[in-house]
Amino acid sequence: MNMKILVIALVFLTQLLNGQNCSKWVLGYLPTYHQSYNGDVNGLNEYDFSRLTHIGHHGPYLNADGSLDYNANGMTPEKIVGAVQACHTNNKPILLSVVSWVSYMDALSTQENRTRCVNELLYLLDTYGYDGIDVDLEPVMSPYIAGMQTDNPTYYAFVSQLYDSLSVRYNSLLGRQPLLTCATNSYGAPVLKQLENKLDMMNIMTYDMTNGWTDYNNFTWHDAPIHDYGNNLPCVQSMVNEMLQHGIASEKIGIGVSFDAFRWKGGSGTPTGGVTAPMQYYTTTPSWTRFSYQEMMDNVYDANFYRWDNVAKMSYLSIDRANDADDEFWSYNDEISCSEKSQFVLNNNLGGLILWELYLGMRNNLPSTNHIPQLTATYNVLCPTYIKQEQIENINISPNVLSKGQSINIRLNQNEKVKIKLFDIMGNIWFNEELMPEYEILSIDITKNVNASGMYFIQIENNTFKKNEKIIILWNK
Repeated sequence: MNMKILVIALVFLTQLLNGQNCSKWVLGYLPTYHQSYNGDVNGLNEYDFSRLTHIGHHGPYLNADGSLDYNANGMTPEKIVGAVQACHTNNKPILLSVVSWVSYMDALSTQENRTRCVNELLYLLDTYGYDGIDVDLEPVMSPYIAGMQTDNPTYYAFVSQLYDSLSVRYNSLLGRQPLLTCATNSYGAPVLKQLENKLDMMNIMTYDMTNGWTDYNNFTWHDAPIHDYGNNLPCVQSMVNEMLQHGIASEKIGIGVSFDAFRWKGGSGTPTGGVTAPMQYYTTTPSWTRFSYQEMMDNVYDANFYRWDNVAKMSYLSIDRANDADDEFWSYNDEISCSEKSQFVLNNNLGGLILWELYLGMRNNLPSTNHIPQLTATYNVLCPTYIKQEQIENINISPNVLSKGQSINIRLNQNEKVKIKLFDIMGNIWFNEELMPEYEILSIDITKNVNASGMYFIQIENNTFKKNEKIIILWNK
């Protein structure tokens, strides 16, 4: 199809390890249960830290009296010291993430309990040098739970008291008071609007949109689609809209990316027998299981199974086996879907995004410079060191999502030789030829040397212009 494209100039610079040019946040979660007993952060290296703006130290839960429960996630002084030192060595702020489910409503229901919780959080912040507090009390509001259906005075009172205590402190790394952030559902927007001036980030957990206890009228759906099919299914866009409709500033809103991989398996009644794709209606319910991205890539992934949903902007695996009970549909975030979510942040002027959780995306068989590929893809879109947007031009090009071996068509306004180059996001060249278009149309396969799916850039150059366009290439073996 013809399309209006965004022209960008590629300015190749040395990638700065400190990432200080980033105007959006990339907050990655480091749970204490992934650390060694001595506090080592187990594999997170300088390249990972360079692509993060903040780290969330997923740690204590709440006891019934509001005190902190260190046992649930195996939090110890050694792990606190190890995480804080690793982050500060890399000049990155680390936030203490306090965690609880619905039980926090009782645990923080009294002033005495809230004060106990706030004081214990402040002790950890002051003693160990955390740079802020991340409130992960879920849900903020829910239509199904008494006390939080239309409001949540308990949550409001706790966050307000915590903010007041942080506001009288100074953090030397940040040059301001410690940060106060939250992980939330979009349904909690009415309460969050009341707290807008107190919270630095409101990160929507835009994932887990399908699970083993939800049945979307007998059809399959993605874990974290950006868009639906016009059928009012859960998606990132609708959740962000819910926050915006309550008047929350877009710059305070972040979205979430999960490094889980969700498998639907078996079932019956679909065009392929069992489930193999999103939006397949079934008559026999398939099973649903959560895995990590790392597990899926190491044990299941095959490029022949790979598919791209260009509506939902999600990657998935489609596995159609002889036995319907063995059919599988996997929905997950890879480099391409992370790039799309990052672009969504830019397009909607959001504050940034969170990554849950870093270790689930770590590929130990990849070079240490890029062993969390989704983190690299996210950083390269949100915090570019060598891509600068310049202007909008009208050029006809199709398609902008290619499969390996598929030709791309470029319509030019003149018949003269042009140089065509294909770059990946790191500046590596995968195609470099000088060609003559026929009848002002150039049809070429620029994918012949590509060996991985991802975001790429086409550079078109002749004597009078040099222009670039972003495309996605899906690689199949």
